[in-house]
Amino acid sequence: MTGADADAKFDALIALFRHTLRTGEPYRTQEPIELRRGDAASAYYEWQISRIALGDGGLGVVCYFRDVSAHVEARLALETADMQKNQFLAMLAHELRNPLAPIRNAAELLSRTPGDSRTHALTEMVRRRSVS
Repeated sequence: MTGADADAKFDALIALFRHTLRTGEPYRTQEPIELRRGDAASAYYEWQISRIALGDGGLGVVCYFRDVSAHVEARLALETADMQKNQFLAMLAHELRNPLAPIRNAAELLSRTPGDSRTHALTEMVRRRSVS
């Protein structure tokens, strides 16, 4: 981060503190902030600015930080598991559709050949099951 970028971020933070002090409107981060730890792992925090009354009757601001790393990591794990489940179901649906085509074709051919009523009933059952 360049010095100008750091100055802009610092100015934006000061503006948030001043706004909360002036209006009493608290500020809360929209998304958790990701910070890199030294071991290449990430820590996630959310923070909030609130206005408080001081003992001398004046007003001040306080900033609270909360570690939400466990929540974010659990959400990411669930999103990954959901994506893997969807990929598995798509593959399974594709694989199941392919073997059913020859079964449907065989049932169609059997229904066109002469046979007894039991053969036609079984053929019709196979056709119904292979379509649904």
